Amino acid sequence: MERSKIIGKYIKNKTALDLGFLGENTIEDKKFDVIIAGEIIEHLENPGLFLDNIKQFIRGEGILILTTPNILSLRHIIRHILLGQESPYWEDRKNEIKYGHVIGFSKMLLENLLLRKDYKIIEIGYTIKDEYCGIKGNMEKLISKLFPRFAPQMFVICKME
Repeated sequence: MERSKIIGKYIKNKTALDLGFLGENTIEDKKFDVIIAGEIIEHLENPGLFLDNIKQFIRGEGILILTTPNILSLRHIIRHILLGQESPYWEDRKNEIKYGHVIGFSKMLLENLLLRKDYKIIEIGYTIKDEYCGIKGNMEKLISKLFPRFAPQMFVICKME
């Protein structure tokens, strides 16, 4: 399933905050029904601390939506095992260190972290970015539909216990 459809079903008529668009704005003393942290957690040096701190901004029965790359996706397996290429995104190692991923998650590892931090998982699964297109993107969408565990991204919808 595409990410926008997954997120869309949870944010209708809710006060939502997408951390990807926060920028320089502050959210002091505000609470939200839905907080979206798309493709963020894998860049954090301490994702557990992030999960602890974000709780103060979730209203009562509010939810947290996380998306992150699937470290066990077909894309990563092929790239790492067959090509010996761990990160094709950065030509300059300094930029990779500064902006790149510092942690990778499988479904089990993400579940373990969330449960350890006292989140209740409502839904967890695999997804693919909406913008994937062309022959390669369509092939990846087809593979992801047939074999969801090989999809390039994961999502989780959770709330505080």
